[in-house]
Parts: sequence; C-alpha cells; structure tokens
Amino acid sequence: MKRFILPILCSLAALSLQARSMDRNLGNPKSLFIEKGSWEVSVSGRYLNLGANGLDGATGVSMLGVLKDVEGKGAYTRICSDASWFFANNACVGARLGYESLLADVDDAALLAVVTLQNKHLDSRYVTGSLFCRNYIPLFDSKILALVGEVRLLGRFGFTKDYEQTPRGKYGNYTGQNSLSLAYCPGLTVFVTNECALEILLPLLSFGYTWGHQVEKGESEREISRFYASTRPDLLGVSAGISVYF
Repeated sequence: MKRFILPILCSLAALSLQARSMDRNLGNPKSLFIEKGSWEVSVSGRYLNLGANGLDGATGVSMLGVLKDVEGKGAYTRICSDASWFFANNACVGARLGYESLLADVDDAALLAVVTLQNKHLDSRYVTGSLFCRNYIPLFDSKILALVGEVRLLGRFGFTKDYEQTPRGKYGNYTGQNSLSLAYCPGLTVFVTNECALEILLPLLSFGYTWGHQVEKGESEREISRFYASTRPDLLGVSAGISVYF
C-alpha cells in the first residue's frame, strides 16, 4: 500500500507547486478600464456591390478560377448596432440588433467548367437580435488597450429565396429559417480618443438550434431542423466597429 501512497503524495505536491500564480508582466487584470455606471453604444456595417459583364463580345469574368464566364450582379449589406450598461468596473450587459441581406442575379456562369449556371437568382434577408455580457481585461495596466470576452445569446430570423425568372414569373424554392444560439466571442478594444474605441470580436465557441420550413417550386413543403456545436473560429462572423463610451 505504501508504494502507492508515495507516488500520489509526490503528484499532489507537484500539482500544488504548478498552481502558483506567475506574473507575466501583463499588468493587473482588475485595474480600471471602463468605470461602473458608464454607457456604450456602437455601430458596425458592411456593404459590397459586384457587377460582372463581358465587353465587346467577350465572355464574363473569372472568379478565383472556380467560377468562369460570370455575368450578373450582386449586393451584400450588413448593419448592426448595440447599447450596453456597465454594472461593474470593466463589465457590462447589453442588447444588439442587426440586419443583413444578400441579393444575387447570375445571368451566366460556369462552375469548374463542368456545371453551367444560367438565370439563377438569390434573395436572402435576415434580422438578428442578441443579449450579451462583456468583460474587459486591460493589458499592461493600460486605459487604451484591452482584451474583451463576450458571451451572447443570439436569435436570427428570416428567409432565403432561390429562383429562376420564367414567363409565368418567379419559379424556385423558399426557405424560412430561424435559429437560437449561445456563443463566446473574444476580441480586442483600442481607444483612439477619450470616448471612442475600435472593437473587433470573433465568434470562437458556439452551439445552437435552427428550425424552419421550405416550399419547393410552390408545391411540396418540408420542415428543417438542426442542432450544432462548434469550436472553430467563425471568420464570417467577425465584427468590427466603432464604440462610444459616456
């Protein structure tokens, strides 16, 4: 029995030695960065418009060597704003509201020179809303630079239509989709003036549930549901914006 007790005691002693805190010269994470009772409002957005046409009898443009002879147009819009209140030093709760849309009309395209796309249209529109709790960790006791950790409960509601234009009108699929998710988003905040800061957040951990229905070609209808969990960074969900504190 003694030969088992001695290794266990040695292991516990080693763990206790490793558990000692080490000063890595990053400063005091509890130092004041944003004072209790402050308010924050922010806005972020993105707009992209693309048009592709062949001139003087030439075919359309090539995109990344995957889509060739592309002719058509598209537009992507994303806007988001939030407001939060600091219930403690460096910690706040708030709400966020956003809207995003994607409109695309592909008159002609070739996918990998194998699949031909013609008369394809996409109309996607979603409203998002979230509640969040955010904590700031100042670096090097700075009042300018801090790490951010945000936990958010997010809802997303909207639809996607993909269709073709025919003599009888639009003919295709309609998908109404909703989702609820919980995510952790780390990021960085840098003050550029006494009141304004640039903030970048990246969804890192998330899990949620999506549900909806789909109507195919105006006839059959089906239900859609999915549960998901992810530990990969969501690069498409990166948000960067300007925040004002007062």
